[in-house]
Amino acid sequence: METKSKMLSPKLDVVFHMIFGEQEHERITKKLIEDVIGEKVETIELEQTPYLMGEQVEDKVGIVDIRAKINKKEPVDIEM
Repeated sequence: METKSKMLSPKLDVVFHMIFGEQEHERITKKLIEDVIGEKVETIELEQTPYLMGEQVEDKVGIVDIRAKINKKEPVDIEM
């Protein structure tokens, strides 16, 4: 009996993070950012905590798909 496997969509947050947000996938994350911004990215550092803390106690905490720093200076938040 033949079984069919189903491919998960990269548009799902968890799948997107597994493809682009993991340290071992920095190369493809770098290419994604280069394609989006239209500039060469020399270095990329992926943060392991994708939380955006509010400035006030009552502010909600945000969670982004990917937080990174490109070229050792420019922080980027990537949300699918």
